[in-house]
Amino acid sequence: MNNNDIKNIWKSGVDADINPYSESELNDIVVKSARKSMKIIQPGGILRVVVVASIIYFIIIITAGDSTWEMRMLYFIGLLILSGSYFLYERASRKMNQYILGSPVKEWLEYRIDQVERSIRFKHKYDFLIYGGAILLGFSFSLISQLLVNSFNIVASIVSFVVILVIILIIKYNDNKNYHKTLMGLKEIHQQLEE
Repeated sequence: MNNNDIKNIWKSGVDADINPYSESELNDIVVKSARKSMKIIQPGGILRVVVVASIIYFIIIITAGDSTWEMRMLYFIGLLILSGSYFLYERASRKMNQYILGSPVKEWLEYRIDQVERSIRFKHKYDFLIYGGAILLGFSFSLISQLLVNSFNIVASIVSFVVILVIILIIKYNDNKNYHKTLMGLKEIHQQLEE
């Protein structure tokens, strides 16, 4: 069902070919539309596969690898950062999707709009720190691993820095675009409820 249909259904409670909707069914339609709009800023299947594969890789390297204890410690720190970050991302996603039956759907939607707007403002305000920290963390991980195995290579360091920089910039661009798209979708649904 298209988001544009919500306004007509909400006003009349009737679709051309269907019996009248109850209020709980109308709330379900709005919640599903809002969740669909929020889906692009939440963890997807590809991210889950990459994170799980990385976690398994780290665990294998830590437990079965023949590297030094310093390298194992570095991989363990990487494992903690990756799993902790992903856990917090999933938790925030589940909290945004949670809807308690019987609660006013308009208030639920307004809260989601407010949270997405706050996230956009936060990202805009601390953009340099967030993405600069990610670049620094990724490059530090690469640099420290090179130093620990005594194979420092300036060309490899420069290449890893450029690759990390490009990846982070692509993530930043997509993240900003997706948050604005989600915000517009949620505001459109909210506007339809207002009319």
